Amino acid sequence: MPFSAQWIWKSKEPRVCKEALYFRKGFTINNVEKTEICVSADSRYRLYINGNYIATGPQKGDRFRKYYDVLDVTAHLHPGRNTVAAEVLHYPNDYRGAMSFHTGPISLVNGSRGGFWLECTACPQMNTNAEWLCCDNVSRRFVEAKQSKYAGDMEEIDGAAALPYWCDPEAPEDDFSPCVVVAPPDNARLGGVLYEWQLKRRDIPLLYERPIQPVGCSKSGGGADLRPLLKGSVTVLPHTTAFVDVDMGELVNAYVSLSLETPAVGGRITLCYGECYQFPGHDGLPVKRVRDDANGDIFGEEDTYYTRQGAQVYEPFEFRVFRYLRLKVQTGDAPIALTGLSFRLTGYPLEKAGGLKAADPTVQ
Repeated sequence: MPFSAQWIWKSKEPRVCKEALYFRKGFTINNVEKTEICVSADSRYRLYINGNYIATGPQKGDRFRKYYDVLDVTAHLHPGRNTVAAEVLHYPNDYRGAMSFHTGPISLVNGSRGGFWLECTACPQMNTNAEWLCCDNVSRRFVEAKQSKYAGDMEEIDGAAALPYWCDPEAPEDDFSPCVVVAPPDNARLGGVLYEWQLKRRDIPLLYERPIQPVGCSKSGGGADLRPLLKGSVTVLPHTTAFVDVDMGELVNAYVSLSLETPAVGGRITLCYGECYQFPGHDGLPVKRVRDDANGDIFGEEDTYYTRQGAQVYEPFEFRVFRYLRLKVQTGDAPIALTGLSFRLTGYPLEKAGGLKAADPTVQ
């Protein structure tokens, strides 16, 4: 299939570092017809249309093919002005062959530079080219995992430095600049040498995303009771530290989304993900005993979010794998109202073909 969209980035110069960019493009349509888009990135994208989250991708490829996802976005368009936007993360090429764990998830094969690509036959105005705008996401800091380095980075987000509502149609574009075309579609050659992004349609199903509810809270502590958050909202007073352990009932792959509001900056939110409760071992390292014994502690990787003023939603870029989520809140001079905590289960659409039941509860 011939393509006309071009690969875009902020610069043609390769950079051996981790990068996070925002992209956006406004366009006008008279009528809404069935609209499918093809989208890919080096290395990862989160796509939005008119401020609505669409998907995270693409399927992971290798040195010889870059997969693109095909998404039906008809329901998210309307007659008149629309905006398509994406946050894209680029991890540098791991020339050491996944030996250093310093270049992001070892399952990703990355190019020498970042790139974003989107093609829409029904609405060519959406095609990526030099008319798109982009800017650095200066609020993101990549944090190498402490234990599961092969799985990739965690994140630290400075909410005060972020561009609020950057993906919304009415968001100001003062911080954005025109993109640069870094490569044509995959049917072009440069001096007889293929470009590094040889596009191929995704050949496995898209991951589903659906809401999931935790089974409850297993532990809480500190200067505020955060357990009511699962059924409503809770306010943490100034100069207070509190935590709650949310139990999903089993190990899950899920996106975590936290809504909150505060009148001033200075708060800190920590999300710690654990497979189970653990206990200090003789050598100082944690050991696993009874997995749901809340007398133990949660040892795991962490995402950190520093609050900005006003209402806001924090959701880590990637899904996380956990049974227990420890949500820790540290307030500064202002209170923080936690207004919602939700989860979206994700995975491949595989049918469950079997299970295990045992009379012995220690086995079950």
